[in-house]
Amino acid sequence: MYTERVADPIYDLAAKFLSPQGKPVQKVQREQEEEAGEDSTGKPDPVVAAIQAGSLGFGFSAGGLLFPYYLGVLEGLSGLGILTPDTKLGGASAGSLIAVSWHSGLPLSEIQDACFVFADNCRRNGTRGRLGVVLRQFLEDLLPEDIHLRCKDRAYVAVTRAFPVFKGELYSEWSSREDLINSLMTSCHIPWYFNNQLMTEFHGAMHFDGGLTNFIPLPPTQHAIRVCCFPSKQVQTVLDIGISPDTYEAWPYSLAEMLRFALQPADHHVLRAFIAKGKSDAEAWALASGAADAVKAIDRDAVKEDREDRKEEYSELKDGDVSPPKPEVPVGATTGAAPAV
Repeated sequence: MYTERVADPIYDLAAKFLSPQGKPVQKVQREQEEEAGEDSTGKPDPVVAAIQAGSLGFGFSAGGLLFPYYLGVLEGLSGLGILTPDTKLGGASAGSLIAVSWHSGLPLSEIQDACFVFADNCRRNGTRGRLGVVLRQFLEDLLPEDIHLRCKDRAYVAVTRAFPVFKGELYSEWSSREDLINSLMTSCHIPWYFNNQLMTEFHGAMHFDGGLTNFIPLPPTQHAIRVCCFPSKQVQTVLDIGISPDTYEAWPYSLAEMLRFALQPADHHVLRAFIAKGKSDAEAWALASGAADAVKAIDRDAVKEDREDRKEEYSELKDGDVSPPKPEVPVGATTGAAPAV
C-alpha cells in the first residue's frame, strides 16, 4: 500500500507564512504570476516569452529503458501544440534517443511499436552485456536514411569524453546516418553494462555515457525545460526539473526502484502505463506553466478531465501492485554460455 511521503521539514517550517488560501504566500504569488503570464517584475514568464519568440526547448535526462515515459511526454506536448518539428531537444542516453526519434518525423505510434519490440527482446534475453547489440539493431531498423540531416541543429546528443580531458560534449551535426547512430550508441554506453566494455571509441577518442557529465543536457534556446523520467522531488530545486513522475502528484516508486525499471524492461502493460503517466505529467506542466495557453486557446477543464480519466491507465502502479524486475543475473554467469542476441 502506498504511503504519502513525509513533508519536507523546510516546507513545514515555512507554514507560518501561509496565505488565507492555506498555501505558502510565495506559492500563491507564483500561481498568480503563472495565470497572468508574468513574473514578479512584471516581465513575461520565461516559458511564455520563449514560446512567443519561438525558442522554447526541452532537455531529457538519461533513463535507460524508461524510454516509454518520454514517449508519453512527447505525445502530451505535441498534442497541445507546444512541441513542433522545429523544437530543439537535448538528451543524454535514453534522452538522446527520444530527441532523435522525435526529429525522425516518424509517427509516435511507430516508434512505440519498435520500442516494445526492443523491450520484448531485452525481457526475454536479458540486457547486461548485450544492450549495445540490441540497441544498434533497433536504431538501424527504425531511423530513416536522412536522419542526420533531419536532426541537424534540432537534436542535441550528449556524450562524455574520457581522454585526454574528462568532459561532456554535445553534438548536433553529423557527417552521415552512421555517424549519428554512433553518437547515440556512445551517449547510451553505460560502462561495462552496455557491452562489457568500459568505454567506446567515438570520433577518434574514448567516450562513454553522456549522462555521466550532463544528466539533463539542454539545447541552445532562449529557455529550456528539464524532463526527467526518475522521481525528482528531492533534487528539483537544485536541477530545476519541470516534468517528472512526482512533480505534480505522488509517485509510489523510489529512485532505486525506478533504476531497476531502467535497466530491465517491465511488461508491456506497465510500459503503456508509463506512457500514460508521461503524457499526464506533460499536460500538468503545460497547464501549470501557462505554456498551453500561450500556444493556443484550450479548454483547460477538458484537459484536466482527460488527465483524471487517464489516471486509470496507471492506477495499478500507484496502488503498488506492480514491482520492478529483480536484478538481473549476468547471462552465462553460471553456465559459461555466451549472451543471447
